[in-house]
Amino acid sequence: MNSNSKIPHYNEKIQELKNGSDIGYCRICNKYRPLSRDHVPPESCGNSHKVIITVGKNMFISQNGLNCRTICSECNNTLLGINLDKEFKLLYDRLLSYKKSNISLPNKTLEINIDAVKVMRGIVGHFLSINVYGNETIKDILSKPINDNGYAYFDYRQFVLGLSSRIENCKIYYWYYPFYDIKIIPYFVYAKDIRSEAEGVIYGSLIKVFPIAIFLVDTRNSTIFPNTSCIDFDSLGSLNKLVFSTEKIMPREWPDHPQSYELLGFTMGASIDIKR
Repeated sequence: MNSNSKIPHYNEKIQELKNGSDIGYCRICNKYRPLSRDHVPPESCGNSHKVIITVGKNMFISQNGLNCRTICSECNNTLLGINLDKEFKLLYDRLLSYKKSNISLPNKTLEINIDAVKVMRGIVGHFLSINVYGNETIKDILSKPINDNGYAYFDYRQFVLGLSSRIENCKIYYWYYPFYDIKIIPYFVYAKDIRSEAEGVIYGSLIKVFPIAIFLVDTRNSTIFPNTSCIDFDSLGSLNKLVFSTEKIMPREWPDHPQSYELLGFTMGASIDIKR
């Protein structure tokens, strides 16, 4: 999809996001401050690939990485840059080395000793910086405090800021994502086996950026859960490492490109747009 007719507001919204605002409410701490430019993903972690953001019927594409002026310098430089991004860089370097080596691991599993919570907080933090979509212009949205009603974004922000040790009512599933296109869907519902009584749904947010995909699953509304690794916040061992299967690679376009007898519903306000 390359034409503007197929991607509503694609040029305008990406440019709006990049321009952001000189001052406004930070998308992470929700304080009214001068805003700085965030790179999604960090510049040291492959910020040169196509970024696709899907919101409702709209698909916004930035062909060569993405940056946006939507978060304050304290959140951008101190919280993310000095603290959380360093942990993600360790993960990025380790998995990039594995990808380039083309070696076959004996047990088809790669365990990386790392602060899993910091990695997840950093990824979700950058996700929040681009989650600035609505019926108004991005500058207008940034001029008002964040309204958390209806979504889990308040819990996301508490987690990123370190004010909560976990995302309430949410499980974080993840898998090795050896592809360079970046895909982000702020909130959607995925339904499988719609032809049978075994139908199930997953509500959540999806972030896929080399070398990891994470699925923030809303446990309040979901009836099934992904068959991938999951962060167990009650297990210290789960928080000190990430475990990736190198044999069972999830399909590149799962779950955002549904197959036969599957549905995808994009939430935008009170509406849901369904895609087969």
